[in-house]
Amino acid sequence: MTVEELLAREEIRHLMAVYNTAGDGGRREEFHSVFCEDAVLIAPGINLEGRENIVDGLFAGVDTPQPTTRAKPKFVRHNLTTSKITFTSATTAVGRTYFMVVTDAGLDHCGVYSDQFRKDDDGWKIAHRVVRSDYVSADSRFDLGQ
Repeated sequence: MTVEELLAREEIRHLMAVYNTAGDGGRREEFHSVFCEDAVLIAPGINLEGRENIVDGLFAGVDTPQPTTRAKPKFVRHNLTTSKITFTSATTAVGRTYFMVVTDAGLDHCGVYSDQFRKDDDGWKIAHRVVRSDYVSADSRFDLGQ
């Protein structure tokens, strides 16, 4: 592994942390910064294309709460665990990262991010993300399409 790969790996790990902390904290502009303009995000019940559509789609429930029988979480913490990043070129990489989400109800849901990353003039970004939920609590605070 080269020094350049180590630095790129850390930049990608930071990118994933920003995705989660900005999302949890409702920081829309910071969240916006993690995606390529033509990014794709696929998750249970969600298929979004383009950075603007992804941000608008994921923040829709925050900006305009939808009627739901689910309790609104008092806090949300996305936690990343095992992560494997493989470079496919000097400007592209793929990753597989386990995550778990904790709310005031406890472990809310967990699963895997399967990512494609691309480096542009502003650094590494998420180009394509598939989110798979492996477990969803009966008390989940989120409508995860399941």
